[in-house]
Amino acid sequence: MKFALRLALPALLAVVLVAQIRRSSDLMRAQHLLWSVERRTLVMLRTGDLDKVKLRGHLQALAEAERLDPAEIGVPTLSGSQHLMLGEVQLARQAYTAAFKLEPRPEILINLGKVRHAQGAKKQAVRYYGQAVLLDPRMLREVPEELRQTVSDTLRSQDYSDSTDED
Repeated sequence: MKFALRLALPALLAVVLVAQIRRSSDLMRAQHLLWSVERRTLVMLRTGDLDKVKLRGHLQALAEAERLDPAEIGVPTLSGSQHLMLGEVQLARQAYTAAFKLEPRPEILINLGKVRHAQGAKKQAVRYYGQAVLLDPRMLREVPEELRQTVSDTLRSQDYSDSTDED
């Protein structure tokens, strides 16, 4: 009996070690995919070459990264950006909302504001922008020029919602 227990513990530790190595490998692969998409997207933005085929490839890579690391905030955030560049505003909104649920950040609120503004929902856009600026005043420079005064006035009057779920 003691001999069996002596063998069981090292075997169990070996199984746990292998599982941890696999998980670490998945996380590293997800980070590599995320970094790669981010770098290629920055190059596309700098050159102005928003190739739809490349953007679709980025979305496929991000889907794989999400499978490997579902808790990585960068995946839905970058997915939202890819969808936005493709003109798929509703899919961008869904991705940014998923990112916000993972980790509320002012940058995500700014992106949600951009999406709502693109959808013609000015009031909700101002709410998102206001919340982002409230969390980080530097975000005001990210607000479109035509809405900056409205956002500032809204913040001064404290006429904003604490909820990002307007539906």
